[in-house]
Amino acid sequence: MSDNKPLIWTERLLKSLQAGKDSPESRFMQVATCNKDGLPENRTLVFRQLDTDEGIIYTVSDLRTAKADALKANANAAICWYFTGSREQYRLNCTTTIITADNAPEDIHRAWSEMSVQGKKQFLWGVPGSVRQPAKPLKAEGDMNTPPPHFCKLAFRADSVDYLNLKGNPQYREFQTRCDSDWQIRAVIP
Repeated sequence: MSDNKPLIWTERLLKSLQAGKDSPESRFMQVATCNKDGLPENRTLVFRQLDTDEGIIYTVSDLRTAKADALKANANAAICWYFTGSREQYRLNCTTTIITADNAPEDIHRAWSEMSVQGKKQFLWGVPGSVRQPAKPLKAEGDMNTPPPHFCKLAFRADSVDYLNLKGNPQYREFQTRCDSDWQIRAVIP
């Protein structure tokens, strides 16, 4: 991205996603949480949606995972997202909300209906982290038309964003901090 004038991070992210739309890896972000022992754990999640007005990134998950347990105990998470084509990095500190069929049934049904068949199967294989029988193939068990009770959405509300563009010399970096409904933007030395 050659235009480095200050933009709200959501506008930048939309441009990065658009520029990287032909690169499958641009849909994957790294999300870090802390487990019950306070140790960091990182995993790759698939980006599903961006609410540009609220500064919230959405993905889907399984309530039976260690990730969901960690976020129930501590809603703080960090996202790191790198776009290889544009050489941009986003690091976000977020507060996470777990959205379930109990608190937003229509939202969960809509998210489930937008999932691919292969994506849905992953939620119907069994409990994540449980022992797998090597002689048996994984088999999806359940109704593919209805979200299982453990299907959820994760809403990552960004509180601060560290944006870095490695193209050009000098490179461009800025911090954005949420201030009520606005964002304070500070360009900093990379």
